[in-house]
Amino acid sequence: MLPPVARRWARANPGEDPFDWRIDERYTPETGEDDEAELRIAHLIHSPGSYCSAGSVA
Repeated sequence: MLPPVARRWARANPGEDPFDWRIDERYTPETGEDDEAELRIAHLIHSPGSYCSAGSVA
């Protein structure tokens, strides 16, 4: 979750130094540019209702 959150913080604070995340490249997660999709919780079973981050199943 850190890469999308860091991008959001950088957009909201353009004059500030970015977070200096010192993670070994072996553990750096691969993320896309769609922050909303990245912040959804991956799961195999959809739970309908307001607590499911994946949204409604169509």
